[in-house]
Amino acid sequence: MTHPPSLPGSGMLTASSAVGILLIFFANTLLPLPIVTQMGRWSEFLVVLAVVLMIWSILTLGRMMFTAGPPAHLVTHGLYRYSRHPFYLSLILGFTGLALASNNWIALGAALMIIMPVQILRALREERQMAAHFGEEWDFYKARTAFMIPGLW
Repeated sequence: MTHPPSLPGSGMLTASSAVGILLIFFANTLLPLPIVTQMGRWSEFLVVLAVVLMIWSILTLGRMMFTAGPPAHLVTHGLYRYSRHPFYLSLILGFTGLALASNNWIALGAALMIIMPVQILRALREERQMAAHFGEEWDFYKARTAFMIPGLW
C-alpha cells in the first residue's frame, strides 16, 4: 500500500485559516477592489446554507464534534450519509459567502485560495486518521459517500 504525501500539520493549517479569515474581513480596508454589484443574494444564500450545514453537522456528531482523537464509532447518518465532510464544506461555503458580501477580489481570493485548500487538507488529514482507525468500515463508507458535494465531488 502506498501512502499519500505528508500533509501540513494542524498548526500550519490553523495559521493559514487565520490569514484567510483576516483577509476576508479586512480586504476592503487594505485595498478596495470591487468584484461587481448585486452579489448580495448569492452571498446571503451561501452564508445561510453554510449555517444550516454547520448546525446539522454539529447536531449529527454530537459530543464527538468536540473530542480529540478518533471517534468511538463511524457516523454515517444525517448529512454524513451524503458527504464525508459537510462541516468543512460549510466553512468553505460560509467564508466564500462572506467574501462575496464584501464585494472584494482579495476577499474572494482568500476564500478560494486559502480557506478552501486548508479545509480540503484538513479533510484529507482526517480521512487518513479515519482509514487507520476504522479500516474496512471506512473503506466501505468512503466508496459510497461523496468527499464533500454529493454527485460532484
